[in-house]
Amino acid sequence: MRLLLKNVGKFKEVDLIIDGITVIGGENSTGKSTISKTLFSVIKAYQEAEEFAYIEKKEFDNLLMDLDKILWFLIRRRLPRNISKLLDNLMEDIRFLRYEDDVNIKRISNIQNNINLLLNELNKYVNTLDKYKRRHLERYIKDLRKIEEELKNDILPKKQKNLGNLENSLNFQIRKNFRGQFSNVNMKEISQITILEKNKKIFDIEVKNNKCVKFKCEEEPKIKEISYIESPLVLNKIRLFDSLKYLSPRIQRRIYIPYIEEDIVKKLRIQLNLEINDDVKNFIDEIEKVIGGKFEVEEEDIIYIENGKTFYPINVASGVKSFGIIYLLLKNGWLQDNTHMLIFDEPEVHLHPKWQLRYAEILVKLHKYFDCYILINSHSPDFIQAIRYYGNKYKVIDNIHFYFAEEKEGNSTIQLVDFELNKIFASLIEPLESMEDLPY
Repeated sequence: MRLLLKNVGKFKEVDLIIDGITVIGGENSTGKSTISKTLFSVIKAYQEAEEFAYIEKKEFDNLLMDLDKILWFLIRRRLPRNISKLLDNLMEDIRFLRYEDDVNIKRISNIQNNINLLLNELNKYVNTLDKYKRRHLERYIKDLRKIEEELKNDILPKKQKNLGNLENSLNFQIRKNFRGQFSNVNMKEISQITILEKNKKIFDIEVKNNKCVKFKCEEEPKIKEISYIESPLVLNKIRLFDSLKYLSPRIQRRIYIPYIEEDIVKKLRIQLNLEINDDVKNFIDEIEKVIGGKFEVEEEDIIYIENGKTFYPINVASGVKSFGIIYLLLKNGWLQDNTHMLIFDEPEVHLHPKWQLRYAEILVKLHKYFDCYILINSHSPDFIQAIRYYGNKYKVIDNIHFYFAEEKEGNSTIQLVDFELNKIFASLIEPLESMEDLPY
């Protein structure tokens, strides 16, 4: 895979090869995370395009107001419990829509389906009523059916046919992962993203003023899944995501949680229906030996077990949690094929130097035995050196590429340094060498 960027973040141009493991070294604030978050956002936008197809709410505002009036009338009546439950579900859907300018097309489809279910139950119920009560209720049933038919036959088909799902999906990722600040901060030119596989163009994307205006897919990418591991501290937030759904939509909109966190939390908790093979079992055993315990998913929460005692992640060392994320991805079946890409943002930060070496070895072995694509951002010369060492040891060094990112006068550049790693080391070791000149 080859990633080409123009006018993204601090970069004027980026040309990055990801054949196996790609390491980007450099100081803080040189744009390493911008590259990795861009790649994640593009792949995830393609994967979840159908989930993030939107319609402007003003297209059917009047229809929603009519629906709201009908539902309020029905709620005030004493209706059977099964009908009341359907009414509550519909009111909950509409409550969320009040605070959104663009509405997820899947949510509209759910509303249409729920109206249809409600109509079926109301028709059964109305036949049990006397003539006067039946006539009064049938008028609202008739209006409700008109709304359901308009959603089904007019709004949904027209919009699904003409909707730019990929553009909307990427705009969602830009909002969630960059808070809308994506384009080059020093230029007003259009940002361009191109992904190639075997010299064939897969994606051709343009972003103007932080909004995707073009997302053309030439072929289906080899990468089917992508995960971004920014920090092991995400394990401390597992229950936070459960709590958010109880807040009002208005408050939810004001809470910023990057999608990279939502995505990894989902994978750490959900086990795929796959049989764990021997390679995965060996990896799991190896990690258990390193950390001296194991992680389990228990009632949608994550626990750590050591010497028969149970701990919540908040009471577990950050280094242990770093290994725990890989452990759970393996155990839940997410890494058993060669279509998964893993992104690690400065994984060495929470690790003792001894564990940095073990972590680097595990990443290299993940690529060797599971053929995972791996992108690593790092500013640790020891960790980068360890990746090179284990790449040679496990005979995959030809699939490992090293890049050096640096910033000059507000703009960042990136260059391939496979045979010039000293450029990375010189930049990262310089602060230690300068300490010798500090006055006592």
